[in-house]
Amino acid sequence: GPSANVNVYDANAAKPKPRRRKYYKTKKRIQTTPLSTTTYEEDLQFLEKISPTRYRVNIGFVPNMKIHADVIVNDELEKLLLAELKEANDSQMNSASFIPALKQMANVAALPGIVKCLAMPDVH
Repeated sequence: GPSANVNVYDANAAKPKPRRRKYYKTKKRIQTTPLSTTTYEEDLQFLEKISPTRYRVNIGFVPNMKIHADVIVNDELEKLLLAELKEANDSQMNSASFIPALKQMANVAALPGIVKCLAMPDVH
């Protein structure tokens, strides 16, 4: 006859409960505005060249900025960053899929708990 130690699948046996993932809710949601409502000229008022190789994006460039954001640039990258910002404002291609590097830096400077925001020359 059959052995007593044979494992047979029992459909009625108690199944272990699946583990639930824990999701932690934050008190505040970060508000983002993917579409720019400012002009290139208005944006330029928040940019400050603080040295030959450093630009500062001042508070107010995007809503809810907590601190300023600095970027290290050379002449070529300075031109590229400003051209990208101008093109984004002129063509109104500000969408969730394309946000100029200077706006991305400012968004980082709006994160809760941010202490310092410094972008490297290739803006990473």
